[in-house]
Amino acid sequence: MEIDGLKSVAQDKPLLVLPNHPAMVDPMLVGVTFWKTPLKPLSDELFFHTGIVAPWVLKTLGAVAVPDLRKHRTAKGATIARGLGDIVKSTLEDGGNVIFYPSGHIQTESEHEDIGTRQLAYNMCGDLPENVRVIGVRTRGLWGSIWSRKGRKTSPSFVPTFIKSVFLWFFWAPFVPRRRVTMHVEDMTDRVKEWSKLTRLEFNRKLEEWYNAE
Repeated sequence: MEIDGLKSVAQDKPLLVLPNHPAMVDPMLVGVTFWKTPLKPLSDELFFHTGIVAPWVLKTLGAVAVPDLRKHRTAKGATIARGLGDIVKSTLEDGGNVIFYPSGHIQTESEHEDIGTRQLAYNMCGDLPENVRVIGVRTRGLWGSIWSRKGRKTSPSFVPTFIKSVFLWFFWAPFVPRRRVTMHVEDMTDRVKEWSKLTRLEFNRKLEEWYNAE
């Protein structure tokens, strides 16, 4: 795995980290990359109730559950969703670091980030607390791996995929070329502040263009 741009990021200030989401494994890769800077994640509420490992990890990290409004179109769910921005802002104002995915889901059809009409990134970048730095993370090379949704209708299950990856690591990976994975890290604070003056859809298109750049 190749990482560039990390040294230019000032990690002595509160960080709002906005990565693209090509596969199930990239949150772990981003977490390892920012191991000196604990990041508080937002996560789909489904993972708080799926299996044993995922709920334990999310609770350990202090993750915030995000309701899936496509399945829970209730007044309570909508209220929680609107309150996420307040939670993120409060954490940043207290000096904490937050990571969330503007698209809200892993890539589903190709190695292309699709944010759609989601608004959390737009709202946060238009109302950033003082001294907060917005960090973009663009990961490439994971599409087509066993951790991605290529050829699947649903996201891969974590535990079976992890066991399979360990097996492949010992018995198959030593004999084949390694997958080339790159991660580009960039301070985008000034850029997203300018983009936030546009409409929400225009902001999302600008962010998508950055994630999908060659």
